[in-house]
Amino acid sequence: MENDDRRIKNLEHLLDQISYDERQNSSAYRYQIMAKRAHKRYRSRRIYFVSGIAIAASLIGIILLNLNGRNALSGMDLFDKYYETYIYQTEYRADSSVVYPYLVTIQLYQNGDSDHALPSITQLCQEFPDNPDYHLLRSLIHIELQEYKEAENALKTVISQGGSYKTSGLWYLGLCKIANEEYQEAKELFMNFSPQDNEMSKKSRQIAKQLTRLID
Repeated sequence: MENDDRRIKNLEHLLDQISYDERQNSSAYRYQIMAKRAHKRYRSRRIYFVSGIAIAASLIGIILLNLNGRNALSGMDLFDKYYETYIYQTEYRADSSVVYPYLVTIQLYQNGDSDHALPSITQLCQEFPDNPDYHLLRSLIHIELQEYKEAENALKTVISQGGSYKTSGLWYLGLCKIANEEYQEAKELFMNFSPQDNEMSKKSRQIAKQLTRLID
């Protein structure tokens, strides 16, 4: 574009040196008029072209911002998306001749009656402080009651047992961190989380990606 401008200006300068009479009667004069008109049209089109680029860039920026806004979940949206009630495989019948407090507590938890389940499981954890099953259930009940710090404390015993207990404990610990808006800690947990379950591993990467957007 700059080279074209320079050539046209040089041409106009040379043509201006021709006397008025000569220009009036020469083809050079007509060429000069054509050149000026062409130059004017060219500059006008360039202005429209540059303006069009600026508008397009602005629109692209707005679209990208909207897309990021749609893809970025809030902390509680992220929690709600990935939190699921733990499914116990234990069968329980109300008319059982022997009713274990642990089974009763599981039934209360799965029925959504966490308020009544908490005293029972708390007593069991006090009587059996090293039992990871009891502490896992206690942490889940605290989560249902939105008592995330208490859930984290219960999960420490679960995680210390290793194996599948550690996997479950780290998963719910990360979700508690999200609920408490401790996004950086949650991200580190899910980034370093490597369960053998491929589906859970995939979800962990997805959560870490969403947390990066929340942090940034």
